[in-house]
Amino acid sequence: MGGVDHDEFDRLALDAVGDADVPVLLPYLDGERTPNRPNATGLIGGLRSDVTREQFALAAAGEAFDQVGGVDASQDALLAMAAGDYDVTVFQDSVGQGTGSIDTALRLIAGEKVDKKVYIPFVLVTPANMGDFLDKN
Repeated sequence: MGGVDHDEFDRLALDAVGDADVPVLLPYLDGERTPNRPNATGLIGGLRSDVTREQFALAAAGEAFDQVGGVDASQDALLAMAAGDYDVTVFQDSVGQGTGSIDTALRLIAGEKVDKKVYIPFVLVTPANMGDFLDKN
């Protein structure tokens, strides 16, 4: 990753330990960690233009540093986060998904062109903003 060998990658990640605002990687790259969601994909939250190679390496090595994430910001996931068992989860907006689906269907019925894929944005949920999602799922 990043054109470096394993030892250099480890050094980069360790150099970023303690940095604030390190991106978070949820490594569901090919569904390998989600047996009930074989088409799941990974995501990186908090990626900005000022993120260093070291911070990116730390995000990619997150599991080695006990960063634990969940998916869907379900009530169970939020309870686990409140207990300190999860560091991050992702809110997938079911109302937005339904609205986006219906809007797309109506546009198709009206004869409009639509994109082959319609993306509904997700929201990264951390202990700092988890209170905003307690009544969402």
